[in-house]
Amino acid sequence: MEALKENRPKNHWYDSNALLVTLFFIFPPLGIYGVSKKKTDSWKKILYIVPAAFSTFFIIVALLAIAFTDNYETGLDYYNKQDYVKAYDNLIKVSPGDKNYKDAILKRSGKSNPSPIVYGLPKRTPPYRLKVL
Repeated sequence: MEALKENRPKNHWYDSNALLVTLFFIFPPLGIYGVSKKKTDSWKKILYIVPAAFSTFFIIVALLAIAFTDNYETGLDYYNKQDYVKAYDNLIKVSPGDKNYKDAILKRSGKSNPSPIVYGLPKRTPPYRLKVL
């Protein structure tokens, strides 16, 4: 009985197709590693690895772009172009530890300029209107 257990091939985590497909979407580097370890044809490995490598590259580039975006500079550009909605959206994201935080607050409130951003924002109506009888 034990001789039968020893002759059976051992299943590894990378032998599961469902797990590999899931890993390609959740954590592409591990999915790429799993496909490279799996015993399959080379063309299938290339077919799976190339799109996963591209998606991993674009995810990393997007995360770096988000991490290194300067909200104050972007907000200031929109402020100077008088696009106050986008300027306000970026200036509100400036963190309190930023050296330009006080200036961002002044630009948002309008104390550094006679026409504050809040006056340039479109008026928003509530989703409902109350009728007075």
